[in-house]
Amino acid sequence: MWLWIFLVGQSAECCVRQAYEAGGVFVFEYGVFDQFRREQSKLQRYAGRRNIEFPIRYDYPSSFVSLMRKFK
Repeated sequence: MWLWIFLVGQSAECCVRQAYEAGGVFVFEYGVFDQFRREQSKLQRYAGRRNIEFPIRYDYPSSFVSLMRKFK
């Protein structure tokens, strides 16, 4: 079962901790994907030091973005 996490401006360590707890699926709000991509190597080092292995999916569903815009 996948658990969707909505990441808004969180640090790489926070991302990897939440992903590990939830099964490793990320849903990025608009703009967060670029931030996460910049921190990807930091996140991988963090996960590696803790022997955490989990799938990381980079999802950017337009329906989610549309939904977020309605609430802004």
